[in-house]
Amino acid sequence: MAIELDWESERLLCMRYTGMVHGRELLSTTLEISGDQRFDDLRYILSDWSNIKKTDISVDDVRVLAAYIKSMSKINGKIKNATVVSKDEAGQALASFYKHLTRDAAWDVDSFNTSEAARSWFAERGSSVNHSTI
Repeated sequence: MAIELDWESERLLCMRYTGMVHGRELLSTTLEISGDQRFDDLRYILSDWSNIKKTDISVDDVRVLAAYIKSMSKINGKIKNATVVSKDEAGQALASFYKHLTRDAAWDVDSFNTSEAARSWFAERGSSVNHSTI
């Protein structure tokens, strides 16, 4: 599996993407998260795409993903969703498209070039966040 879920705490989920990532895997993993009993307490999702080799994700896959996120944000609207992508044009474009499509969701969504920058963004937005657990 090219997507690893690492529940670092009850409030932080790190999703690490490696190798080849397919759209159907991305969508099924997203649905898996929404059905997890820990989802209600989740506050931060760090999606790290920095180690992927290739993707097979269509524009329609991104649209479906955004629809899932909008629905999930109605269940838990307190999530901050940070995406880490490389500085290449394709990664930046997909992250920007995802952010655009989720602009009316309750989640706070942004993209970064490093995991450290994403975690700092979380810390800035968490009123009682312990930076060591983010």
